[in-house]
Amino acid sequence: MMSPENSQSIKYDSVTDNRLCTVCLENEFKYKCPKCEAKTCSLSCCNDHKIRFDCSGICDAITYCRKENYSMFLFQRDYRLLEEIDRKNAYREKQLLSLSHSNTGRIRKRNQLVKLANQYGITLRLAPTLMLSRSKVNRTRIQVQKGDSKSISWSIEFNLMSSEETQILADATNRSKSIRLVMHDQDQLKRLCTIWNDIVNMSSEQQDALITYYPTCSPPFGKISSWLHSTTQSFDSTYKIYFYVHVQEISAERVHGETKTTLPNQNNYTEVFSTNRLIDILTIPGFIIYEMPTIYVSKNELHSVNTK
Repeated sequence: MMSPENSQSIKYDSVTDNRLCTVCLENEFKYKCPKCEAKTCSLSCCNDHKIRFDCSGICDAITYCRKENYSMFLFQRDYRLLEEIDRKNAYREKQLLSLSHSNTGRIRKRNQLVKLANQYGITLRLAPTLMLSRSKVNRTRIQVQKGDSKSISWSIEFNLMSSEETQILADATNRSKSIRLVMHDQDQLKRLCTIWNDIVNMSSEQQDALITYYPTCSPPFGKISSWLHSTTQSFDSTYKIYFYVHVQEISAERVHGETKTTLPNQNNYTEVFSTNRLIDILTIPGFIIYEMPTIYVSKNELHSVNTK
């Protein structure tokens, strides 16, 4: 079977004078295409030959060549190709080995973190992969204190609920309308009010630097300060901020005579007081932490919720 390159070379060979440009057939050629070996005299003729014969002008790394046409030049080209393939394979092996060692260390540390959290009575769930966006943001880690005692330094996510979300409790799970920000390096013995005051006392630029997500309707800058100063009710001395965590009630079986009914898991919002320590909040029964704790912040009180 004849290759397209061979068919193109036949067209070029049909030119009576091999010294002429194969496109214009007027001038003596100056260039030779490395792919199809077309002879051209100028840049315009070179571009025309690419369009006419659908040629890229780039020499193929692997092309068919008859045995009688095989030369030292082609041998050196093939040898350089094999060397390049060998270098790329060696580089990929090195990268994979480095990535494997790095992931092994990270996974070991994450397993140790889950184990230590369980010792404190905290239900922590970490994703098996580090590629998720929430995993990338999370900086929760084990912190070794004096006397070799270990504690956990937490990344805390605050979900600033919009007024629309707080009007209907069922809509409170809609995170697309909320501003989300993350505070890193928070000691588990720290009180919630201290962490929140640290955020409030920051400059507007520092506050916005903590944001990991904001709705499209947010202002271009000062997003958190705008949320803090906007309220549906009149601002006075009694104005307060409410804090909640998402608690999952464990399913149970209810027996009616001889019939057993399994109750599904229910997700409720439990109010937490700002004077509570972080460790007291994280150990609330039914509070499951995925990567890092999420604390919902509202300017309105959510009704039909528990308090802790």
